Amino acid sequence: MKAGNFACTFCLDCVHACPHDNVGIIAGLPGPALIEDRRGSGIGRLSQRNDAAALVWVMVFGALVSAAVMIDPVMAGMHSVYARLQLHSMLPVTTALFIAGIVLAPLLCAWLCGTVSAWLGHTDGGWKPQARSFAFAMVPLGAAMWVAHFAFHLFTGWQSIVPVAARILNLSAGMTAISAQIPSWLPAAQILVLDGGLILSVYIA
Repeated sequence: MKAGNFACTFCLDCVHACPHDNVGIIAGLPGPALIEDRRGSGIGRLSQRNDAAALVWVMVFGALVSAAVMIDPVMAGMHSVYARLQLHSMLPVTTALFIAGIVLAPLLCAWLCGTVSAWLGHTDGGWKPQARSFAFAMVPLGAAMWVAHFAFHLFTGWQSIVPVAARILNLSAGMTAISAQIPSWLPAAQILVLDGGLILSVYIA
């Protein structure tokens, strides 16, 4: 049986192969696969897949890094390194930050979490099985960070549709510049979303 998006790509070839009421598309809540760890058709158990766990680690830390580079302290630090090294471009600094954030940091955290979990749980097999299992507990936190990040762009940049539509309709003459404004309720909503993601991650862990 195929269950969840990891095992089913929704190609619906099964419907053409078995057209006589043998196939059902059943709605379900998002997230049960993170807890149940059922064996999926063609992929086995997620907790035993290094590639799936690595994807989760990269996506979660990618959310953190992409949000971090938008805040003043990180930007100030990047420009400080750029000026101190007298570089001709910010590209090396940005590249180094992303390599550290989505490659080195996930590897370090995976090893640390796996090692500590194996030690506290007195389990055999090393740190990798623990790191694979723990990775999926971080999915809600990573998803919450992406939602909070994109919500900022959505609610501060929605007015950009006006000049785009004007250009499409050849009405751009006389258009004034649009300034982005942060709604007063947005930071609190972002924190609420992040809190929800953190609570769900703790629950799954």
